[in-house]
Amino acid sequence: AFLFIKSLMGELFKRPGIRKIFHNAKFDLKFPLYQWHLEIKNFGETMLAHFLISEGMPHDLETLGSYYCGIPNWEFLLKSYLKNKEQPYSTIPSEVLWHYNCVDADVTMRLWKKFEPMLIQEGVSRLYFHETLPYSYVLLKASLKGIAVDRGKLEKSIALFDSKLN
Repeated sequence: AFLFIKSLMGELFKRPGIRKIFHNAKFDLKFPLYQWHLEIKNFGETMLAHFLISEGMPHDLETLGSYYCGIPNWEFLLKSYLKNKEQPYSTIPSEVLWHYNCVDADVTMRLWKKFEPMLIQEGVSRLYFHETLPYSYVLLKASLKGIAVDRGKLEKSIALFDSKLN
């Protein structure tokens, strides 16, 4: 079943004609990108969209789901199973996790349907689609794989900035 799911996700992720929607993609995509080496084409990100729409509000999924969709906080589904932050999600019954994840997915899609036109209305759709999303993906990949650093150039840059500061 695991390999089948990985295969399906790989096929879905690489299809540019299907937009995949996430809330906090930098968290959601860590496993498929790093562990499975999948690439993703054409995705949307409700948390980043909301930063551009309303930077002063909280951006967590539960707050946004309540505010924009009228859905009460659903984290209570997990609270009785997670006594502390160190307790793994593997201690939660599968049926409870499935329900929780379904609500997450539903709220994320509802938010996207509201936020996509709001990005246009606020005049930030170009910033979102052509800069924020692509750069966030590059930064995510860099955080997972690291980046090469030319030590010689780094030392020269440090010396140059030190001389300017002094």
